[in-house]
Amino acid sequence: MSWKITVTKWSSLVIAYKIDKCIKFELYEEKVMKVLKKIWVPVLIAIILIAFGGAVYYQKAVVPKKEIDKKAGITSGKLDDYITLGEYKGLSCEVTQDDIDESIKEETQTYTEVDREAKEGDCVEITYTGYVDGEKDKNISQSNCELYVGQEESLYAEFTNAVVGHKAGDKVEYQAKDTDDINYVAEKDSDYTGKNVKFTLKLVSVSEEETEDVTDKWVKDNYNEDYGISTVKEFYKWNEDYVLENKKSDLWQSAVDNATMNGYPQEMYDSVKEEFDSDAAYYADSYGITVDEYLYDFSGYTEESLQEEYLNEVKSNLVMWKIVEKENLTASSSEIEDKYEELYADCGYDNVEEMKKDYTDKEIEEAVLLDKAMDVVYDNANITKSYSLPK
Repeated sequence: MSWKITVTKWSSLVIAYKIDKCIKFELYEEKVMKVLKKIWVPVLIAIILIAFGGAVYYQKAVVPKKEIDKKAGITSGKLDDYITLGEYKGLSCEVTQDDIDESIKEETQTYTEVDREAKEGDCVEITYTGYVDGEKDKNISQSNCELYVGQEESLYAEFTNAVVGHKAGDKVEYQAKDTDDINYVAEKDSDYTGKNVKFTLKLVSVSEEETEDVTDKWVKDNYNEDYGISTVKEFYKWNEDYVLENKKSDLWQSAVDNATMNGYPQEMYDSVKEEFDSDAAYYADSYGITVDEYLYDFSGYTEESLQEEYLNEVKSNLVMWKIVEKENLTASSSEIEDKYEELYADCGYDNVEEMKKDYTDKEIEEAVLLDKAMDVVYDNANITKSYSLPK
């Protein structure tokens, strides 16, 4: 029986997690749509911008400074006390041929099951069973884990190296060399120091990388319904737009990095932390793990880096509101409604009314303003395009 994985722009957002923790692809796509309904809106909009691209044009109007401060949740006239903008116009970035080629590869790369020995570049499906001092340990055992030979880290890299040269159905014994790596594959952290840890690896399948032949028919069959593109030329332009939208996110982070945060309103920090922690709890529940396991084991945060994440989000908020103030940006009621229309289907809702049950107009307004602030940074950037699109 053969099977094929096609990596797409949208699925690429989920594949990293799937690879890291061997989450079944079908289940993960379903979880992503549930999580997107709960994720913090400005972050959601940034993800949507990156994932789907597309320019949006907005009208501008003057918003009084006191109103800006009020919208930002800051006591009137205090925004300048918290943030000083650095350079946010005239930033530079380069879009290279490698950027374009990698984007196209993500779309055209597939894996098809083959009957041969595993080698570098293959996708292998492994069931591994861990034994500690001769006793089976379910905490370090996993069925049907998809890994990529030559692309993994830590113990997963050791597993893939061990099965190279073997065919589907073969079993390989692996003796763990460093017990510090054991928790990389563990469901829950445990102390394996000084213990004899062995794994039995069963190679379930071997799949080799292939590249789709890009034709008008292939584009229409795979992209017309979701993205409205049906020709090879449109497909390559769509990839270019995707790469440029990624650069928009990079430029925004540069603008945030260039700013100086002199302090922050506690209510904004508390709100960011609450939203972040709520999202983490939702993810953790989806995966059947604790919040700490999700944050520190699954996502790789430390106490210090988690605090940095909170503060960077607060700083990004403050930069957004300061640019909104300085550039006299506003969100009209029609733009807010348009944003609902733009997002509801992509976020897994059946209609706008259903989405409005989870989000307020103020949240969507902030999403529109973030779009506009990001556009100010992007539209005034010096972008070097050192590439050519395939014919």
